[in-house]
Amino acid sequence: MFQPLFVRPLTLVEREGLRQYSESSNKEQATRAGVILLSADGKTAAEINQSIGSHPTNIKKWIRKFNSDGLEGISSKKRGPQGGPRPSFTSNQIEEILRLASMKPAEAGYRFKEWTPQKLATAAIEQRIVDRISHVTVRQILKRQSNGNGASGSTGPALLVRREGARTSIDGTAFQLGEAALAQSRYEEASEHFHATLREENNAEDEAVTRSLLSKALEELSKYEEAYSVIGKYEEPRMLASLMPRTRARVRLRLGWVNSFLRNHPTAIAGLNEAKRLFWN
Repeated sequence: MFQPLFVRPLTLVEREGLRQYSESSNKEQATRAGVILLSADGKTAAEINQSIGSHPTNIKKWIRKFNSDGLEGISSKKRGPQGGPRPSFTSNQIEEILRLASMKPAEAGYRFKEWTPQKLATAAIEQRIVDRISHVTVRQILKRQSNGNGASGSTGPALLVRREGARTSIDGTAFQLGEAALAQSRYEEASEHFHATLREENNAEDEAVTRSLLSKALEELSKYEEAYSVIGKYEEPRMLASLMPRTRARVRLRLGWVNSFLRNHPTAIAGLNEAKRLFWN
């Protein structure tokens, strides 16, 4: 039987990014964002075609691109080297973005507690540091800074941005190498280091964090069944209830994503909604 194609569950950051894309003066990018938002609302390609006029073939293409590459997949910017910020940003603008990242959001007049790349991008535009910038470029600026372009120790501005898999108390070398490899998209290497970490003696919290990151690395390698085998033990309510709320949120997020990749959509949606509730409470 024919199965309609739908977009995977959206994260909060992705939904906000799509909302901004849909309001863009770039008509092509706005249309693509509209396609994804309509699909997320349960509209089929045929229904989206009737709503916005795009050909169903193109609609399905952009849904697949988003499902594999996220916001970057539907961006209409020209493809090119992705190793750092665009040359059009001056050194002063980059310094101002880093200065903003080093501040607490409240000091800059915002009510949320922690920066994300998307929130920093929005704030940089609102504060007229730049005319426009994407969360992808902000993440690249922070990554370059934390990889040695002036950052030292644990107070670098990039480290103030909340990451879904941020480490808790684990200080083992294998775990640290796994984190570094994951941040640099070296997923095979990351999975090896996280497997090594799990062979060490860890407390329940540290094991859950490691399993969350290992599951993410395996998802990136399209090893969805293996990713579930790593994180699936936390489907058991007793195992999940033993974790701290933040760790529980990370685990629920990974369970949501891996279930979505395995097409267990009701379970995926429930997991992602629970993760959202835990993250923002």
